Formats: sequence, C-alpha cells, structure tokens
Amino acid sequence: MHTNLVVSAVLSALATTVLAAPFEAPYSLSAVHADFQSQLEQVADKSGAVGSTARVAADLMGPHNAA
Repeated sequence: MHTNLVVSAVLSALATTVLAAPFEAPYSLSAVHADFQSQLEQVADKSGAVGSTARVAADLMGPHNAA
C-alpha cells in the first residue's frame, strides 16, 4: 500500500511539471517545417498555376510552420 502511494505521488508531481512546462517543438521538427516553408516560398515565386498554387499553400501553411 505504501509503495502505491509513493508511486502515485511521484507520478502526480511529474505530470504537474510536464503540464506546466511550455511546449517547444524539437529542433528536428521545427527545422523540417522551416525547410518546407522555404521550399514553398521558392516555388510560389514561379509564374503559372504551380506558382499560384504554391502561394496559396505557403499562405495557408505559414502560421502552422511558424508555430
């Protein structure tokens, strides 16, 4: 019984710490998003249907990739 109480207390403390910490995306994930956004921006500068479609995608994905 004592072991269960200690384990519960430790898990509660860890859960509170994790929930209180601000979320920051891992570098590997943010780097991939930045690279993807950069590629979209480069293609968006092209003329024609592909460029205009890439512009729409870049505008839609920009806030997500920045976050």
